[in-house]
Amino acid sequence: MVTDSSLKKSFLNYSHTVGLCVMQDRGFMYPVDTLLSRDGRMHTVSRAYLAARDQLRVTVYNSESEYFGVYGGFGDGTGQFQWPSCIAQDSQENIYISDEQLNRINVFSNDGTPLKHWGETGSDQGALDGYRNLQKTGFLSVVLVIVDLQIP
Repeated sequence: MVTDSSLKKSFLNYSHTVGLCVMQDRGFMYPVDTLLSRDGRMHTVSRAYLAARDQLRVTVYNSESEYFGVYGGFGDGTGQFQWPSCIAQDSQENIYISDEQLNRINVFSNDGTPLKHWGETGSDQGALDGYRNLQKTGFLSVVLVIVDLQIP
């Protein structure tokens, strides 16, 4: 057994905690995805169980825990979710959030203003059914890829 501390390499060093585990304002519960936007702000998608519908939202903050607000919410209108899962941003700084329950993509401006949504449930081309993932491909790429996996 090697016990010489000089042989140990540092991998990750704790710096600080960002955000709070609270159910209102600047905190988030049940976070599922976080986007580091081009302006350096973080957008964390939170979802919750049925009784805590007010937790379905996006909390915006930075690495120093400066709070900028929330956007989104429970529902089926533009800018609302029922089971948000993933978040991505395009080269025009629009934000895309997938919704597994509504089988659609919500589009927001970088400041959280809802712009539109698209997608519908189905197995035809262009329809969404089941889990989806939003991702960027390549290093600092602005290509948005939507993966639709059909679950038998």
